[in-house]
Amino acid sequence: MALLEINDVSFVYPDAERPALLGVSAVVEEGEFIVLGGPSGSGKSTLLRHMKKQLLPAGRRQGTITYDGVALDEQPDARMAQEVGIVLQNPESQIVMDTVWHELVFAMENIGIHPEDMHRRVADIVPFFGMETWLYQPVRQLSGGQKQWLNLASVMLLHPRVLLLDEPFAQLDPVTVRAFVQLLQHIHQELGITIIVSEHRLEELLPCATRLMIMDCGSVMYDGPVRDSICKMKAKEDKSFLPYLPSATQLYLACPYQVDDISTESIPLTVQEGKKWFAALPAPALPEKNKVPIRSEEAGEPLIWCENISFRYGKDAPDVLHRLSITVYQGECLVIMGGNGAGKSTFLQCIAGLVIPQRGTIKWQGQQRTSLSMKERQGLIGYVPQNLFSYFIYDTVEQELCHAAVDGSLVEEMMVRFGLREVKGMHPYDCSGGQQQKIALACALLARPKLLLLDEPTKGIDPKAKQDVIQIIRTAREEGMTVILVTHDTEFAAQSATRCAMLFDGGVAAIAPSRVFFTGQLFYTTAVNRIVRQHVPDAVTIKDIYAYWSIK
Repeated sequence: MALLEINDVSFVYPDAERPALLGVSAVVEEGEFIVLGGPSGSGKSTLLRHMKKQLLPAGRRQGTITYDGVALDEQPDARMAQEVGIVLQNPESQIVMDTVWHELVFAMENIGIHPEDMHRRVADIVPFFGMETWLYQPVRQLSGGQKQWLNLASVMLLHPRVLLLDEPFAQLDPVTVRAFVQLLQHIHQELGITIIVSEHRLEELLPCATRLMIMDCGSVMYDGPVRDSICKMKAKEDKSFLPYLPSATQLYLACPYQVDDISTESIPLTVQEGKKWFAALPAPALPEKNKVPIRSEEAGEPLIWCENISFRYGKDAPDVLHRLSITVYQGECLVIMGGNGAGKSTFLQCIAGLVIPQRGTIKWQGQQRTSLSMKERQGLIGYVPQNLFSYFIYDTVEQELCHAAVDGSLVEEMMVRFGLREVKGMHPYDCSGGQQQKIALACALLARPKLLLLDEPTKGIDPKAKQDVIQIIRTAREEGMTVILVTHDTEFAAQSATRCAMLFDGGVAAIAPSRVFFTGQLFYTTAVNRIVRQHVPDAVTIKDIYAYWSIK
């Protein structure tokens, strides 16, 4: 008997113009590891919420969903709360208590688990997650990665049979993503728990999966074992979903120098498999070392000086930023990278004037930033935060855009550019996480600031939308705008940045032109660079290799 069975399910949100799900059918066997991929707004998150009784969305629904042979809506609430756990995209949205210990036991207390049993479960889970050293810490002191770790541990304490994760990597740095994937792999292999993950960043995740489901426009387009699904895409010459696959797979499918025919067994998914395949290609496929063209860009005039700035969130708290100094130049796109808790978001907030450093100075074209009035700062600086809980204030997407626009005639063009016309009448908070990110970015661009600050702008958006954002950033720079963005997405950073800086220990540990930065890192670099570094040290993006192969 299937653990979960979804039969011809269709669903429409209130006031929506099109279905979020359209005739979806799937059978989930116990012990599977399923990855859901597809564009933003394709129905992935909606499908996950249909598997969690407590999170069933309001709207018009057709079809049936059964769990363990019984209709989902007929299952006892207590059983569903324990046996089907979910970890959401934003770590903050699930945490309700003040300390790690209290958060861990909160859900168990709510379903009536005996205190002795709670203590035993915590003693069992905490070492598995490596949380002993921060068990009694206040939650507010945790990094984004630790908060997501805590959410997963809290769910696992209920001993679920099914684990649902909705874009769990959206706010995690590359090192933490790898550790999180390894943890999921241990949970799957050692505990036999069924795992279903919706995610856009599949480089690390897809090799662990037993099954790949690709969705679009509310329907399942491909479903099957990972490599079988990829072969089906290739057989149909369907390139629309190619950007969702790992870099090694994309290079393999696009390579015009294949020695053998494409087969299920030969498709590389990991960096290791990609390196082995790439090294075995015939000589014409391997560029000479250092022959990838390097685009150089001249720096403009200095726009912002940060001199020895230090900031802490409390009198007795440690410095988040410590004597940080950096210069930002007009017209550049400066990408700030670093681990969770390194101070990246705090740095952006200092530039925006949302927090004031306790020490040091920030100057705008030689003028003290503090001498600018609030109105002047609002006209000069556009800021899109990582969390959009309080960002939107109007009832529809169209109203949000019209309010933000300096020139109202550009609103329609911006909706088309970001693919927002279909949701223009919806409330922004009824849109998917990826769509909300697009709305916020569109609002910031319509305000036409001199400096655009973006905190994790690719959070929740699909690969195609990322390319749109990259092009929009380039266009904005051509029009004289300066961009500072924080991201954990190395592929996005490599394509959009003119310079990259690494924050560590409160300061700038490294700063260099984009290509120089990524070719000098082991972990904070792209999968492509790790695959081809021995043969093409200067290549950091798929387009670099495509250019040599003369692929458009």
